Amino acid sequence: MAVRGLVLAALALLAAPAVRAQSPQPVDRTIIGLFDSKTDVSVRRSRIHRLVEMPVNHLGLTLQPHDVRQGLPSDEAMRGVRGIVTWFTSVAFAEPNTYLTWLEAQQRAGKKLVIIDHPGVDPDPVGGLGVRRKFDAVLSHIGLRWEGEWVDLTYSSRIVAKDSSMVEFERTLPILLPPYQRLSLIGSAARAYLTVRRNVDARDSPLVVTGPNGGYISPHYAIFEPPREIETLSWHVNPFRFFREAFGTDAVPKLDTTTLSGRRIYYSHVDGDGWHNISAAMKYAEKKLESAEVLYLDVLLRTPDLPVTIAPITGDLDKTWYGDEKARDLARQIFALPQVEAGSHTHSHPLVWGFFRDPDPRREVRYLPFYPARPGRSQADSVWDRAKVLADLPPRRDLDDAIPTGYSTPRSYAVQPFRLEAEIAGSIKIIEGLLPPGKRVALYQWSGDTSPFERALALVKTAGLRNINGGDTRMDGVYASYAQVQPLSLRVGAVRQNYSSASNENTYTDNWRRRFFGFRGLAETLQRTETPIRVKPINIYYHFYSVEREDGMSALWHNIDYARGQEIAPVSTSRFVSMVDGFDAARIVALGDRRWRIEDREGLETVRFDDASLLAVDFARSEGIVGQRHAQGSLYVALDRAVAAPVVALAAYAAPHRDPDAPVPYLVQSRWRVEALVREARGWRFTAEGFGAADFTWKVPAPGRYAVAAIDADGRSGAAEAAAGADGLLRFSLDLAGDRGVVFTVRRLD
Repeated sequence: MAVRGLVLAALALLAAPAVRAQSPQPVDRTIIGLFDSKTDVSVRRSRIHRLVEMPVNHLGLTLQPHDVRQGLPSDEAMRGVRGIVTWFTSVAFAEPNTYLTWLEAQQRAGKKLVIIDHPGVDPDPVGGLGVRRKFDAVLSHIGLRWEGEWVDLTYSSRIVAKDSSMVEFERTLPILLPPYQRLSLIGSAARAYLTVRRNVDARDSPLVVTGPNGGYISPHYAIFEPPREIETLSWHVNPFRFFREAFGTDAVPKLDTTTLSGRRIYYSHVDGDGWHNISAAMKYAEKKLESAEVLYLDVLLRTPDLPVTIAPITGDLDKTWYGDEKARDLARQIFALPQVEAGSHTHSHPLVWGFFRDPDPRREVRYLPFYPARPGRSQADSVWDRAKVLADLPPRRDLDDAIPTGYSTPRSYAVQPFRLEAEIAGSIKIIEGLLPPGKRVALYQWSGDTSPFERALALVKTAGLRNINGGDTRMDGVYASYAQVQPLSLRVGAVRQNYSSASNENTYTDNWRRRFFGFRGLAETLQRTETPIRVKPINIYYHFYSVEREDGMSALWHNIDYARGQEIAPVSTSRFVSMVDGFDAARIVALGDRRWRIEDREGLETVRFDDASLLAVDFARSEGIVGQRHAQGSLYVALDRAVAAPVVALAAYAAPHRDPDAPVPYLVQSRWRVEALVREARGWRFTAEGFGAADFTWKVPAPGRYAVAAIDADGRSGAAEAAAGADGLLRFSLDLAGDRGVVFTVRRLD
């Protein structure tokens, strides 16, 4: 963006809150996304979820998908809603009057409306003049008039106005334009970014429009949909800029889950698949070691600086299933490592979660012969006894026992009939029996198709665990679009399934069947989701079987080495998920005069302001702010975890070439997370925890020498001296174990 653009954006952000009343006002962050399950099948497959939610999340907003087959959202559901986005591909309302009446009411209440593709109703042949008037009123509110003509043949149509930064984001428009609906721009508030003209009558039609009340994208112009499966979706329209303008997010502080203490977050988690697989990796082939042993020896012992969550399938540890005492002893050694967090990857490893929504054992009978034999047992003795289990169950004629193509069984093991309680509470109990004192199971990692139903998610939450998996974000040479970058999570009924931030090796290796080196492509995804826009943290997510083959092991180390070469803030996976949970739950309250209070944020510790090179934190009017850092045009503000409701205030900043001056010391960046910051007359003290070297960069009001003292949770101490130069930057590093926290004291010496 040009300097003039940065100045205008900064001024807009500074000025917008000031026009509010001085009394606290909640900032509306929720977008209602309407979809039609008749065409989208499910919310997981809907365009609202797959394409809209990620850029909306990046802009600091939460998205609530709503299936119009379940009626329209209630008045209660619309409280605190900022806007509505629809993405229909055909008529969704056979009787449009109720829908249009509801839309009019929402627009009168100040909700913004974004229409992508089909408007969901056909205003011409159905409903009469009254319906048409309502439809015209809805469109006019966003600055458009419906001309009632679908231009199918576009040979005589040409582009007469185009902003390529908006409408040719990832893919240029074709020479032969797609069909379009004729509209006209009315009023002066809305802006067209793409306008086409039909030569035969010289009539113009705006196809991409934003304005103060919402926006519109004509059918076929939002994304490119490939005619063949070998190609992938890509955006014509810049979704970040489009939704930013349509929902007016410049004045919304962006709660951020990519950054901690001024650095990009790193986390890693491992699913337990392949624990007992014998590794053929070159270094271990002759030793006939199981993959779990190789992972322990060749990865975990060599990466004490990188936290990782290990989630076994407890059927692999249970001696009455597929486990043995050797596996249990190894699990104890793995969980004893300071950087290892304990997770569960279920007990019997469901592959098709929907199959067990109604867990009737009669549905599983046909698959029993295909489950693997237990060590030292026959195959028939490795599955539940159908005669005993089904003895008191009547036959069912309506039985649907089919599973999707690609699966041979609905789960990996079937020693006992499926019980959801055994998969969740039972697996947690088994793992906690193997943990050292002070550790607990913190995470539940979804298995198989990673499509849990609401009750499963609710039971995990009741057990006090956070959850993760699903999403499969990729952005590389094969999937090169933000259309394949998934949102933070998926709402399933009243609970949320949190997605991993990157895909695992399965998608790179055709479900671990070929191209075992393919996981090296993860590094490209990590790079592309960092620049030019940081949309995801670094996440290395894989399975035990990655170390089963030499090329798989090599790919894993390629990614680990890439991450180690970046400036990262490593955290446990459950801590990252707590940030995602906080993103969803948090409330932002505008206090007026460019100040905001952040409430109910759980583990979330960063708030971001975009196009903010000319902005800085006003520490005199802020509370609970640890530090700040500019990166890629954004200002990342670190919040103090020890302060329940921090307040961030902004001020103009005229020297973007250097870190802003401030009357108090503040954190610029660190590898460890910082909290409980107390600023004192001659220095400051704080608590920090993390993995690897304790590297810190602080900005101090004036140059000089400082003494640093630290003491960890076991009473071990460390000390150092450091000097801040003319730029006011004070850098120091101590070699301490930070997994349980270290208290630092910094004192000025002169």
